[in-house]
Amino acid sequence: MVTRSIPTKRCSRLFILDETDRLFPFRYESTAQRSFWATAGGELRGDEGYIDAARRELSEETGFVAEIGRELRSRNEAFCVAEDEPAYWKERYFPVRVNSREPVSSRWSAEERRTIREARWWSLTDVRRSKETFLPGWIPELLAEVST
Repeated sequence: MVTRSIPTKRCSRLFILDETDRLFPFRYESTAQRSFWATAGGELRGDEGYIDAARRELSEETGFVAEIGRELRSRNEAFCVAEDEPAYWKERYFPVRVNSREPVSSRWSAEERRTIREARWWSLTDVRRSKETFLPGWIPELLAEVST
C-alpha cells in the first residue's frame, strides 16, 4: 500500500464584525464539498506572518482597511479548500471591526471568483436560525463570545 502525505499550510482567517456585531462571511461552492459559509482569509505566502497575511487578505478579499485584533482561536485540521488538494491547515482566526458596507471584489483571484458565490452580514440570531452550513462548525459559538 502506498501512503501519501499531505502538505501542511498556514492560513489567517478574518472574523469580520460590524458595529452591531454582525459577522461577514462568504458562501463558497466547490467540487470538494457542498455549499458552505466561511470567514474571509487565506494562505500565508513565503515567510509572511499571520498578522501580515490577515492584513493582506482583508484588503484583497474585501477592500476593507481596519486594525487586526488579537488572535481569537486557532484550528489545525486536514481538509480541502475550494479547488485545492487536501492539506493539513494551521489556521488562526483574528477579529476585525469595520463599518458595515459591501466588500470590493476587484482584487479576487481567479479561484475566488469561481468559488465565492455570495457575501452578506449575519447577526448571531440569523446564524443560529439558519439551516446553512458554517465552517468550522464553531463559528456561531465564537460569534456569541465576541458579541458585546
